[in-house]
Parts: sequence; structure tokens; C-alpha cells
Amino acid sequence: MVESLSSSSLNARAKILALFAKNRRIRLTPAEILRRGGFGRDDLQSILESLKELAREGQIVRLKKNHYALPEGQNLLTGRVHAHPDGYGFLIPENGAEDLYLNRREMRRVMHGDRVMVRIDRNQRGRVEAHITQIIERAHKKLLGTYDEFDGQSYLIPMDPRIATAISLKRTGDKPEKGAVIAAEISRYATAMSPPEATLVAILGNPDDPEVQAQSLIFRYGLSTSFLLPSPATNFPAEPIYGICPLSPSMVRMRGISTTPSTCAR
Repeated sequence: MVESLSSSSLNARAKILALFAKNRRIRLTPAEILRRGGFGRDDLQSILESLKELAREGQIVRLKKNHYALPEGQNLLTGRVHAHPDGYGFLIPENGAEDLYLNRREMRRVMHGDRVMVRIDRNQRGRVEAHITQIIERAHKKLLGTYDEFDGQSYLIPMDPRIATAISLKRTGDKPEKGAVIAAEISRYATAMSPPEATLVAILGNPDDPEVQAQSLIFRYGLSTSFLLPSPATNFPAEPIYGICPLSPSMVRMRGISTTPSTCAR
């Protein structure tokens, strides 16, 4: 993200962070940043754009009355969510601090691996509580799992149980068989009031098929080798997903791993 910013934006970001570094608990408005940060009178728009980007990245936080501050100076921490299949989770802070417990209510709108910002409070008993204030970055957009149905509703059962127990699934084409391995894309993330939802992207096939098992390993471990899909009827989108490239005539027509290196893995 930083690489795409102009030199003036990078300079503004550096000045803003340097200003807050002098007093890590200070709260400032954009106008105060303009006066104290060594900016020119015409730099207010650049400051506003830089503050927006820094807040989106979690490097600073926007407070009430248009004030900005460093997260750690306001009892805020950024880190990654480590979910447990039972519904609770932990925040793994980026600054190396002790892990923080996230109860089931806090975990409703996040998934394993999401980068978030939390506010640290103490309850009436003096125990530390972490409350998610911002979801900075989603860890998952596309998922691999098995297909199932309950009361006529389609569901994706993620391969990694830490992501979710089951995710409501929209079908756009052929109906998979129960237990088939499928690929899906998240169409709606969970909120405090509603669960997540995904859209079926591709049907990979029988989980007992060695080819399908190999494709599952590619996704789960981030490998970049191309594989031949088990069925010629399987339709993949033009864009690669999960480290699996669309079929190409140059791929070796053999059962198992293709000897052609992947050029489209991300």
C-alpha cells in the first residue's frame, strides 16, 4: 500500500508519525497536526488523506471530536486473531505483549487470522478485557471446505475449524454432492447481528480422491504447484484461487501433480 503513495503523501505520513512519537499519549486534531508538524498552510488536505490511510492501517486511531492518537497511547492494541473451534479466541499482539482473551461475543464478527485493533479495559472484578474496535484486515476472502445441507440450506464446512463451524452458502450452478470438497468466496462477513455468507465458486470433488486431497494441501499450506482437476466438467473462473491455476493445455495430462511450475500462484 505504501509503495503506491506519492512522495508528498509519504512525507506527510512520516511527519505525522514523527509528531506523535514525541508524545505517544497525545491527542491531536488535523489542524493541530498542521501547526505542530512542520507543514505548510496548504498541506491540510494531504494531512487528512494521510490520517485516513494511517487509521485504515491501524497505525493511528481516530477518536471522538476528530482527534487522532497512537493506539498504544489510548489502551489500544493491534494484532492477529487466533480463534478456537469452540468459539472463543485470543489476540496475538504485534508488539509482543501477552496474548489477550477474546470472548465469544467479540469473536462473532471476526475470523481466525484477521488483523484487528482492540481496546483494553478492566471489568468490575479487575480482570483485563479486550474489545474489538476495528477490523483492519481480513485474513480470508476465499475458502476451501466440504459441502453439506441442513433443513434445505446449503453450507460450507471449512477445512480449518477455527474459521467457522459452518458458513451459509449461495449456489450459482450445479449442486455439489454432500461431502464434496468445494471452493467458495466470502460474499458477506459476519457482524454482531448476522453470520457470514459465502458463494460457491467451484466443485473440486470427492475428498477421498488423491487429486482432490492434493489440491486441498496446496490451499492449506500455500503451495504454488498446478494440479489437474479431477473432472473436466469443473468450471473455474479466469482468476486463480487458492494457489490453483486454471487448466492449461501445457499442463501434463496425468493423474496427480503436474510437472509444469505454476506461474499464476499468488
